[in-house]
Amino acid sequence: MTDIDFRIGSGRALPARLLSGSLDDDSAELTIEVGPEQWSTVDMNMLFHTEWGDRHDGEIEGAGDVRLALRLDSSLRDQLDPLVGAGGVTEAVAGVDFGHALRSTEAWYALIVTEAVPLPPALADKGELRSGFTTIWNDQQGQ
Repeated sequence: MTDIDFRIGSGRALPARLLSGSLDDDSAELTIEVGPEQWSTVDMNMLFHTEWGDRHDGEIEGAGDVRLALRLDSSLRDQLDPLVGAGGVTEAVAGVDFGHALRSTEAWYALIVTEAVPLPPALADKGELRSGFTTIWNDQQGQ
């Protein structure tokens, strides 16, 4: 897990944690996590292309950490490719300057947004249950 600041259009920083990343022939993806305060900023400013009309049914309470699965805008893929080394996408994005296009919230499209659902004590050690919503960008995977 790597801490990172994404750049909001106004130049402000949005702190997040990089959890994982992947790269294939067609797309680059990141999974990040933000705290409740940062989620409020994402939600209210519709960052990572989470406009109200682009969200499917579901909601985020925002009481705990919120996980976002993101896909890089395909027009920026050429900027990422030469940066990816042994550390993969997460290291490449974490390694660029704050002003780089890969650090902009506009460069990434939220696919799936979830938060952990509290489980009863008897089930707490069985795993994790997540709830949230998907976006139209998730529907367009592989198209």
